[in-house]
Amino acid sequence: MESPPPDSVGNFESFDGTRIAYETYGRSLAQSSSSGKQAGGVPPVVCLNGIACVAHAYWDPLVDCLRDHTQVVLWDYRGHGKSAVPANPAEIAVPSFARDLLALEDALGIEKPVLVGHSFGVQVALEAVRIDRKAASGIVAVAGPHRCPLSDLFGLPIARFMVSVLEPIADTMPFAARSLWEAGFGSPLPYLIGRITRMAGPRATAENMRTYFEGLRQMDPVLLLKMFKTMDYQDARDFLPKLPVPLLAIAGAEDVMTPLPVMQELATLAPDARLEVVKGAGHTLPIEAPEKLCELVTDFLEQVRAMALADKAHNEAAN
Repeated sequence: MESPPPDSVGNFESFDGTRIAYETYGRSLAQSSSSGKQAGGVPPVVCLNGIACVAHAYWDPLVDCLRDHTQVVLWDYRGHGKSAVPANPAEIAVPSFARDLLALEDALGIEKPVLVGHSFGVQVALEAVRIDRKAASGIVAVAGPHRCPLSDLFGLPIARFMVSVLEPIADTMPFAARSLWEAGFGSPLPYLIGRITRMAGPRATAENMRTYFEGLRQMDPVLLLKMFKTMDYQDARDFLPKLPVPLLAIAGAEDVMTPLPVMQELATLAPDARLEVVKGAGHTLPIEAPEKLCELVTDFLEQVRAMALADKAHNEAAN
């Protein structure tokens, strides 16, 4: 589908000088208030991509659903899409992505958004709240893990083994790796492999996966393999029981990359969480079941809004 036109486009300098690109859709609470319109207290939404995903790979249907009700922010991770590659290769760990998110919120003046993360984006969201509990008023975890994801593909450490083999080869022959990468992802082969292996969900068509594969083709495979490796070190199981915000976990029943038991554990560990399972959907759930995702996110935004109003009333009564 065609990407929706943004209301604003920009970039900012993150904590280490890396330029991070973003787009906004809809009106913020401050904008709605100053124009005389009532926003109804619906919190803003910041979408967090999966690893190797650009801003428009999966979120366009959700943006169309939400932009008339609140502000929605899309952005590219460092080393992805329109954002810059960090000068220091060590700054590609999950905490670096999380600090970019905090810098994004500061740059846009966003307070306590709901973070909607897909796949790797769930790890980034959890780490951001670990660093700063004011980073979010709620988290929606869409087909995304909370710990060491390379061991979860088909319930086996297949991806971990592949990364450990491919990373030294790519480091040794970076030009060849980049040439093969661009050629491979410029062909129909990745989509066919994704469907055969079920990494692309049963409802994911070649057309709605096109933006994802194009963004993937433009990435540096050497850097990406290092990102996968650092991603696998991240584990939020110690933090989840202390998570200070509500969490909605949305799982695809056919997901082989973040299998249902992983999502069940996520929802069990967090103190204020619930799990929704979307039948017939896989890891690419945002483009396989956009109407259901919109429904669930909209309901969760209303839940967070009601909680904020109740807290405000309680504080006013106490004073």
